[in-house]
Amino acid sequence: MLLVNSVLTQSMVRPLSSGVERTVLLDLRASLGIKARYWPRKLDPCANWTGVECGNDRVTEINLSGLRRTRVGRLSPSFSIDYLVRCTQLSTFNASGFALPLIV
Repeated sequence: MLLVNSVLTQSMVRPLSSGVERTVLLDLRASLGIKARYWPRKLDPCANWTGVECGNDRVTEINLSGLRRTRVGRLSPSFSIDYLVRCTQLSTFNASGFALPLIV
C-alpha cells in the first residue's frame, strides 16, 4: 500500500503556486481568445489546461498547437510577448498551427 501511495503522489501534478503566472495565463487566454474548454478559468492550469505543462508548480511549457479560438478571438486576436516574460521557468512556447496575429 505504501508503494502505491508513493507512486500516486509522484504522478500527481502540484497546483500552480504563482499568482503572477496564473494572471499571465489568464491574460494570454483572453488576448488570444482561447476557448474555455481548453483553459477553464476555475480549474488549475497545471492539472487541467490543455497544452500547459508545469514543473515544481511553475509553468514550464505552453503549447497552443491544436487549440481553437472563440469567435470573438478569431475576429480580433491580440498577442503580447510581455505576458510570457513573467513566466520565469517557461522553457518552451509552441504556437505551430495556431496563427498568432501580426505585431505592429
